[in-house]
Amino acid sequence: MVRILPKDLIDAVARIEAGAPDGARDGDRRTPPVSLFEDLLLARGVVHEWIGAESEVFAPPLLLLAELAGRAVAPVGDPGRRWLLFLGRDCWPYPKRLLDLEDGADRLGRSLFVELPPGARRARRRPSSPRTKRGEGDPRIWALDLACRCPSVAAVVADGRGLGMAATRRLQIAAAEGGGLVLLARTPRERGVLSAAATRWGVGTVPTEREQPRFRITLERCKGAPPHPEMRPGRSWVWDTAAASGATEGVEADERGDRDDGGERDEGAAAAVAVSA
Repeated sequence: MVRILPKDLIDAVARIEAGAPDGARDGDRRTPPVSLFEDLLLARGVVHEWIGAESEVFAPPLLLLAELAGRAVAPVGDPGRRWLLFLGRDCWPYPKRLLDLEDGADRLGRSLFVELPPGARRARRRPSSPRTKRGEGDPRIWALDLACRCPSVAAVVADGRGLGMAATRRLQIAAAEGGGLVLLARTPRERGVLSAAATRWGVGTVPTEREQPRFRITLERCKGAPPHPEMRPGRSWVWDTAAASGATEGVEADERGDRDDGGERDEGAAAAVAVSA
């Protein structure tokens, strides 16, 4: 676990790439998607946006984001992507969560926690500023661009509040070059904000009598034609954290999501959610 500031990120990425095997530096595009369930697979090399439940304060679904980031790490013995980057203190998961997956991978020891300077937080509170709209003066854009392009980074989890179309388009290009998993956390009020992200997901809680929480995950928007008839906007899954170690245990497909939310569609975009045959 390493805590750094954005200004130190260049040196950190340089050290990561220097210690990466040749295959990892090449940014292998054949890396399989990240699987949460058999029919919920997130493609790498694109940006995925995540919106948590309504709250008075910013409350990203860190339990789920940490789970997805952890699953993106190359398994033990594989010289591929091994590093995780969490940008913005509000997107730092509990360190223990990075140790819960039982495959022997050292996720916590290969995690970078980047703390944003106070200026970045003030910039997010001034969305009407012309400089903020263009993404200038926001160290997140620079730091995210750098991290997304690093072929040794398995996943980037970041505070995506206030990022507009230009900024997300830049990150989409960077993600395509680096080939990692990019997860941006947004607020519920940003559901109508235009974005170049490949997918947008909503996450809410599901009542349960057990101690472990359950979450409903809904695909709210997917750019491009749906990759599978069942992977349509409005489709939901229930993720039971008590069964998180199993590939499909605790899954409930919610067939009530037949709506089309009218999200942006781009016929030329690659499928952002991969579905196993």
